[in-house]
Amino acid sequence: MKRSALLAAMAVSLLATAPAEAAKSAYKTGIASAKKRGFSNAECYASVFATYAAQNRNGKFRAPAGAGRAAIGYRNEQMSKCGISI
Repeated sequence: MKRSALLAAMAVSLLATAPAEAAKSAYKTGIASAKKRGFSNAECYASVFATYAAQNRNGKFRAPAGAGRAAIGYRNEQMSKCGISI
């Protein structure tokens, strides 16, 4: 009985840290992308990027693209918060 409770507690703790780790990785990806593109306010860009980014099937974070609501919101927020036109 104790072993199953321990395993359940471990599983819950791993699941709780996964979103935080993903957000951290998305932010780091945003910082790297901003620096690569030469944006002076990389922290602002990365913050917005981390909010909208999703992992693709290869595990890489990508910002929404195209003409969908998420992509438009992403571009608008980059412009309004960071002054970056994408």
